[in-house]
Amino acid sequence: MDSLLYYCHRADRKARLAHQKPTSSSFLSSSQQDKFSRVFPDYRERVRRHEAAHFLVAYLLGLPVTGYSLDIGAAHVDVAEADLERRLIERFLEEDQVNVYAVSVMAGVVGEATKFETVEGQTADLMDLQKVLNRTAGPAGSNRTAPLTSQQQQNAMRWAAYTAGRLLKNYAEEYEALQAVMERGGNLVECIQAIEKAAAAKK
Repeated sequence: MDSLLYYCHRADRKARLAHQKPTSSSFLSSSQQDKFSRVFPDYRERVRRHEAAHFLVAYLLGLPVTGYSLDIGAAHVDVAEADLERRLIERFLEEDQVNVYAVSVMAGVVGEATKFETVEGQTADLMDLQKVLNRTAGPAGSNRTAPLTSQQQQNAMRWAAYTAGRLLKNYAEEYEALQAVMERGGNLVECIQAIEKAAAAKK
């Protein structure tokens, strides 16, 4: 989990959980994606686990998921969070306001790391989170006009990764069900239904 110390080429304009912004509806054609998957056989699973973790944790924490893609080079989960976007423009977020966002961002890394020894999809996520943390005010009793210190930011990342890991473990059945639907290209309603059906089956 060394790479946990990791998502914002556009976070100051849009609260978006994404690796790369797609340049088109599909970065690679279907045949190109098939060839890529044959050369890198575990890539598809990495992407699926990563994005499903973002999706599930965002859903569990009450963030409205508005879209997703598993396309190579354009994999992402979109979350509508207008309040976060507005506060980013205003410069500083309160520490507790960024916690939910941080957990949902770190979920992708944790989801990938639970299966693979190395994590490949972390760079953009960490950049996003770093940019948000740079605009997060210090805790109560500190200088409220100054951003978090480097140590405070690292602690926030570790806490977010731990919390995301605990959620993915506690909702393992929902996580697997969501991955299955995302793999076959299910829509948002089908994804949410899969989560809720898996949750109901545990009762």
